[in-house]
Amino acid sequence: MAGICTETQPTASATTLLKSLRARKRGEAIVLGVLRTEPGPDDFDHRIPDATVELRIDDTTLSAQTDLRGVYQFSGVPAGTYQFAVKNLPVDFRITADKAAGPIPSITIADQTCYAKDIYAAHGPN
Repeated sequence: MAGICTETQPTASATTLLKSLRARKRGEAIVLGVLRTEPGPDDFDHRIPDATVELRIDDTTLSAQTDLRGVYQFSGVPAGTYQFAVKNLPVDFRITADKAAGPIPSITIADQTCYAKDIYAAHGPN
C-alpha cells in the first residue's frame, strides 16, 4: 500500500530512503508537509518555496528548506513535542494559528514513523 509516507524509487537512488528507514527502525520519525498561504477570497492557496521551516524543542532546533512546491521534510526526528517556526516568509506574511494546537503550530512525535503537517501563512501584521 502506498501513501503520503511511502516512497517508491529505483534502488540506485535509494541511499536517502535507506537512511530514512534506518532512522525509523531506531524509533525516529519523518515529519513532512507543505508551507502554503491560507485560502481566502482573493488567494488561491499558493505554496511558499525557499523558506526555512524549523522544529524546536528545548535547546534543539532542526531546520529544513521548502522546495519549489513548498514541501519540507525532516528525517530522524526523536520523540517529543516540537514547535514550528518559519524563516524567510514573503514580506508581510505571518504563520497563522493552528486550530488544534493553538497560536504556534506544534506537533507531538510519539509512536508513529511518519507525520504530515501543513503550515499556513497569511498576509497581515506579524
